[in-house]
Amino acid sequence: MFQFVHCFWRSSTPTVPGRIAAVALIIAKVEKLKPLEVELRRLEDLSESVVNDFAYMKKREEEMRDTNESTNTRVLYFSIFSMCCL
Repeated sequence: MFQFVHCFWRSSTPTVPGRIAAVALIIAKVEKLKPLEVELRRLEDLSESVVNDFAYMKKREEEMRDTNESTNTRVLYFSIFSMCCL
């Protein structure tokens, strides 16, 4: 009945991971790295990214916990105030 056409990728420009892979290949050629060393570098970069993501998530969790504790305190005081008014 209806025909929909969606294009989510542009073929004219390469995606960022492709550019990163191209840079990694250039570095591998310049430093004369073996394929195993290239893969180890890629895995090292990936593990650093995971560690950085976990550090960011831990920081966000601490901030959210502080916000939650503050909100709970405010609700407690509001409840006490409401009970006193009644």
